[in-house]
Amino acid sequence: MLLPFFASLSHADNNSTSMISPRTICMSTPYPSYCKSMLPNRATNVHDYGRFSIHKSLLQSRIFFNQVDQYLQHRSSLSTTTIRALEDCRLLTELNMDFLSSSIEIINKITSGNLPDSDVDTVQTLLSAILTNQQTCLDGLHESNSASSVTNELSIPLSNDTKLYSVSLALFTKGWVPKSRTWKPMRKHVAFRNGRLPLRMSTQKRAIYESVRRRKLLQSTSDWINVYDIVIVSQDGSGNFTTINDAINAAPINTASTDGYFLIYVTTGVYEEYVSIAKHKRYLLMIGDGINQTIITGNKSFGGGWKTFNSATFAVVALGFVAMDITFRNTAGAVKHQAVAVRNGADLSTFYSCSFEGYQDTLYTHSLRQFYRECDIYGTVDFIFGNAVVLLQNCNIYPRMPMHGQFNSIIAQGRTDLYQNTGTSIHNCTIRAADDLASSNTTTQTYLGRPWKEYSRIVYMQCFMDSLINPTGWHEWDGNFALSTLYYAEYNNTGPGSNTTNRVTWSGYHPSRAAPSTPESLLPFFLSLLAFSLAQLVPSQPEPDRATPSSTVSPIAPRTDPTVPCTDLLLPRFSCISNANNELTIGVFGFSGSDLGLWIGHGNGGWITEKFVQVFIYSEIASQLKEIAIAFKNQGPVDANELYEAMMTTEGFAEEMLASAFDYMIQEEKVGRAFMAKAPKLRKLWLENYFTKNM
Repeated sequence: MLLPFFASLSHADNNSTSMISPRTICMSTPYPSYCKSMLPNRATNVHDYGRFSIHKSLLQSRIFFNQVDQYLQHRSSLSTTTIRALEDCRLLTELNMDFLSSSIEIINKITSGNLPDSDVDTVQTLLSAILTNQQTCLDGLHESNSASSVTNELSIPLSNDTKLYSVSLALFTKGWVPKSRTWKPMRKHVAFRNGRLPLRMSTQKRAIYESVRRRKLLQSTSDWINVYDIVIVSQDGSGNFTTINDAINAAPINTASTDGYFLIYVTTGVYEEYVSIAKHKRYLLMIGDGINQTIITGNKSFGGGWKTFNSATFAVVALGFVAMDITFRNTAGAVKHQAVAVRNGADLSTFYSCSFEGYQDTLYTHSLRQFYRECDIYGTVDFIFGNAVVLLQNCNIYPRMPMHGQFNSIIAQGRTDLYQNTGTSIHNCTIRAADDLASSNTTTQTYLGRPWKEYSRIVYMQCFMDSLINPTGWHEWDGNFALSTLYYAEYNNTGPGSNTTNRVTWSGYHPSRAAPSTPESLLPFFLSLLAFSLAQLVPSQPEPDRATPSSTVSPIAPRTDPTVPCTDLLLPRFSCISNANNELTIGVFGFSGSDLGLWIGHGNGGWITEKFVQVFIYSEIASQLKEIAIAFKNQGPVDANELYEAMMTTEGFAEEMLASAFDYMIQEEKVGRAFMAKAPKLRKLWLENYFTKNM
């Protein structure tokens, strides 16, 4: 399916190594005069300009870091709110130095030619995050009422450094980000399989995990997630630690993706602690016992004297963080205004089957690349906000009852620069009123979003919008601010709140009802986000009953008892179809275009085997496999034992069989790519018509 977005910027020149004057190249940046004053006064190529600007950015970030440190050395003369704002600036500037160092390392890997797409995407993301960090530092200083002198003294270096970082991003985009490129999924990051993970760990650690969680790990022959160590957090003292922070402190530092994950299993309980995962605690995997079972809670708020940035109950900036089956809460309440449940600044981070509960500013999607799948988000004012490359998919979004006189705004997106690859995409989510709002007699207005910053970008795609959404859809931030520079779009949504007839008429709003037909209309932001999301390999179908946490459902284990009925072997969300003679039972789940989960059994029960097979691009296999598919269909009744024996003894038989059958189904039903959107219904139809009736 071609996914919609908006017209791309003019990016890398075909002749990136040709000589060009500073004046000419600077005209493509947001600050031409500043750019010209900063670059060497000699002609060179755009790559050299980009390298120079990024190197200079690193130097300036170190200078600003020292300036902030000097203020903090005299903290006795500063107010508490000012100290907190400066500490936030110090943290953010330290991250900027890391991002710039990483960017320099990447662009220096080659002296000429183009960078790999994954490197281009990473550098563009890091440079975009640097600008976000600058803005967050400035916003925090402005929030400190007593920090006027500090704000005034730091405003000039902050302004100049922001211009420099903006120029660096523009030059990098001009030199390295191509106008069109073939987007490929990044490395596989996390392989969720319908609420379970195929984790590779030692026999001893596996036994520990399964005995405590009372749930077997998924067995798989591919897409393993390496877990090199595991610790258990339990409030009753039966685990390794009684607090989450102690478990995080025990994790090693600066690990690489090839080392695997450090697994922190947090058992059922309410954990009243403020969790902060620092940048050097990379590749942590945190698993709870389920939504409303494992709960992390706090109550810091702006009304309680905290800056929005440091009000979070749970904060993470470490690369590759993954959370699953956990509830995150901020209980400060609407009266305390900004009160963050989770602040996420972790690149390539994933939250699966988690709940975020708060009121104003619940989920702070601060920066970098983030993915949320099958999560619940509760809030009132701007309760999903930030400036990350973020995708929320198959989530439930629940606006709550705000304070008297307030309206609800779901998203406040904070893109500040034309060249940032950031934005928020809401795909296949459900927007309904939370119980308190649904039962209220008041007429609270709820909007899809509003422009926090000048180049705000939000897209809703294929979502269900209930009647609580105001017919105008969107709300301004302050008068006409950003109404012509934002990009808001709605595509193929459903529900009583999805009607775009009476939507706002801002020039930046696009009520598109059809997908664009050319690749040029897909913005790099969304393609970057899409590549990241495809790499996650999370389950393709949400659980039917989100009120029951997935962790409470027992997994399927291999069976040999032929008397066990099929319905006991398969989870409710999976198909379980038998033919008339009970010769074959097949359950299929999780088809997403890249993976298919398969259970095959015989009789009323009997053995069951689990295997993941790759489904290849239809156009590449159709000509080779159609004849096999027809032969397979026409060979008459197949004894399940014979089929099982063939699958187990013939290399590639299962893969070939499934790919063939799916290709034949597509040819017969003529559904093409529409199969992706109608997979559950068509899958059942196919199983009934082409397996059970013809075998």
